[in-house]
Amino acid sequence: MDYIYCKQTDNYIGRFLPLLDEGWTIFLISDHGQVCSEYTKPFVPGLLMDKGYTVMMKDENGQAVRDIDWTKTSAVAWAVCNISINLKGRDKHTLPDGTVIDGIVDPADKWELEERIMSDLYSWRHPETGHRVVSVALRNKDAVMLGYGGPECGDIVYWMAEGYNLDHVD
Repeated sequence: MDYIYCKQTDNYIGRFLPLLDEGWTIFLISDHGQVCSEYTKPFVPGLLMDKGYTVMMKDENGQAVRDIDWTKTSAVAWAVCNISINLKGRDKHTLPDGTVIDGIVDPADKWELEERIMSDLYSWRHPETGHRVVSVALRNKDAVMLGYGGPECGDIVYWMAEGYNLDHVD
């Protein structure tokens, strides 16, 4: 599949190359490198499910479906590098039956939950190498020192170790 993107990019750039003869300058820039993982990609939402932080709804046969059970979920990974705590007083979720719930984690327990999740991220080992797959995991307020964090980011932000990255997340 990556080959298709390379071919499309080559064709697109190729349409502009004749303009170089007319005195044009072409700049090729990117916001990140679109690198591929060296190893099979670790799946942070899967880790959170395995550890019981994220719980999926079940169908009539007891099989997980694609909806999160917000009544049992204490944390969820979203976007890349972001984990949010399902916090009472902040996070409202509408269940499939229309019921609205208001988080499940008491704000007084947030710090300890973040600590457990970050410890789990640091102790997570890749099955092929046995190495740690998360290089840095921080609370949002601490990530601000590195130019990340703030209101658009999760309560915990993390970066994958080199070789386990997805896209540009190392």
